[in-house]
Amino acid sequence: MHHGVGKPDKPENTRRVLSNFRDILAFEHGCLASGDGDNIPRYAFVHGNFALANSAGGRACGVDSEMLILAETGCYADLTLPASIFHWAQTAKINSLYECGLPLDRRAPHRRGRDLESGRPPKVFPLIIQGPLLLDFRRPGRRWRIEAAAFTNSHPPDLHRLRLWRRAAICVRGRPDWLFIKLHCHGMDPTQELG
Repeated sequence: MHHGVGKPDKPENTRRVLSNFRDILAFEHGCLASGDGDNIPRYAFVHGNFALANSAGGRACGVDSEMLILAETGCYADLTLPASIFHWAQTAKINSLYECGLPLDRRAPHRRGRDLESGRPPKVFPLIIQGPLLLDFRRPGRRWRIEAAAFTNSHPPDLHRLRLWRRAAICVRGRPDWLFIKLHCHGMDPTQELG
């Protein structure tokens, strides 16, 4: 979701937009399932410009309580990150699957968190599901580059990148055999349709 780009968004508008779109997907298109014992459709979320919960210093969001709004409207997982090493919204916690460690009504509560662990059901939703973020020192002819798991025209998937993604070792604590490789692309950008 892209919001708060021209001017900061408001919590009420964010809640309305999320709830309306969730309901269209669930009730008009049958695309979302409900959780255990309730009728709230569940969904995963990706924040445009990586500015989840106003984490980019007020740029491209404006809603400190966004994570709480996501939780209350049925979001079970946020798939926004990684951004990039030098991006304002990027957290210090990388290559992780975790629960937010700060109160959900605060700005950027995902800056800290408790890793998901085998045998311990998560309690705080939405879960943060990050993709690989690491340095690639092995590209011939270059010193290094940032690998942020993005499919673009200039960075298509290949076996070298797959090895890097595996090396990030994103998994549930206690289950290294449950390897998560979350990738992303910008499906709405016509300049990146080949990515």
